[in-house]
Amino acid sequence: MNLLNELTHERAIKKYKLKRNSISNFKSDKNIYFVIRNNFLGSSIMRAFQIKNELSKYFKNILIIDKKNIDKDSKNALYIWVKYVDESIIKIMDENIHIYDLVDNYIFEKKYIDSFIQKNICDGIIVNNNYMKKYLNKNLNYNGKIYVIYHHWDKRFLSIKKKVQNNIKFGYIGSIRSLDSNENFKYYKYLINKFSIELLDTELCKNVTSIVKNSDKINRNNFNNKNLSNLIINFNMHLSIRENDSILSKFKTTAKIATASANNHNIITTKEESVKDLLPDDYPFLLKDSKIETIIDMFKLAINDYNNEKKLWNKGLEIMSKVKQKLSIENVVIDYANMINENIIEKKNVQYSMEPNFLIYEYSRF
Repeated sequence: MNLLNELTHERAIKKYKLKRNSISNFKSDKNIYFVIRNNFLGSSIMRAFQIKNELSKYFKNILIIDKKNIDKDSKNALYIWVKYVDESIIKIMDENIHIYDLVDNYIFEKKYIDSFIQKNICDGIIVNNNYMKKYLNKNLNYNGKIYVIYHHWDKRFLSIKKKVQNNIKFGYIGSIRSLDSNENFKYYKYLINKFSIELLDTELCKNVTSIVKNSDKINRNNFNNKNLSNLIINFNMHLSIRENDSILSKFKTTAKIATASANNHNIITTKEESVKDLLPDDYPFLLKDSKIETIIDMFKLAINDYNNEKKLWNKGLEIMSKVKQKLSIENVVIDYANMINENIIEKKNVQYSMEPNFLIYEYSRF
């Protein structure tokens, strides 16, 4: 790792300077709401329930609701809309703060979301990476705040059983239904046969390798992701292969790299915008492009290195350990806390109680 690359990466990931911020509790009549579509979506579990549980250490009265249960007469509350948003409700509740967490919905509803953002009825937008923030600032007429908040890793992975960890094995974890619809795993039909790749569906919470191999179309009939801990991981090299400069590459979350780091694994990944925020250029398994020849060469490089001195493997794990620290929910939630502090306490001048302040330590950015 060259000196400049090392210093940049260290500042961003490892050498955090502890910076103390005080976050005060609100009075009982000041509420923070996460608005979700339903309880079963992965975005609801991770970006609402898990974040809410961690934020509850610092703020009172955090609730999770769907839009049917919104009190339209409420005032001076903060609503964080997770993935889906209702423009008509926001318009009639303009005495509240509204933050829209796009998650990955920008990929599927870009035209509508662009239109919604430019109406400037939402106080803030949560995006997935620095490129996405710059893109919206440059291309949309939006007057509110844009916050980059990375996708944390799911603590449920800490309890998942892992097998076959003493040989290099490849695997994909994610929504399998996305494979056919938007090339979320480029060349997967070819690669899963050439390199014996295991496929785990986080929505069905099951191994679907044989189903995908033997079916032209992937059919899924139910969601079951509350039982994620039932999965068994039989690989140690994760995969995130998308077309470079595609809408997926530009606007997807850090979920794939976060999951790999949570399991103390490496990942072969294309150079997506979220990846650029987290991995240095000399991460050994970072693909220079998304050509099939480049991908095959990387698989072979990883296999050869693992079966010999493991220099690249160990270097990769060292870098991924820093990513794991950065993308822990304890660290990511600080960005939520600062966003809430800025909007409810500073912007709206809400009166809040001065019960003993919690001290939050923020990793300073370079």
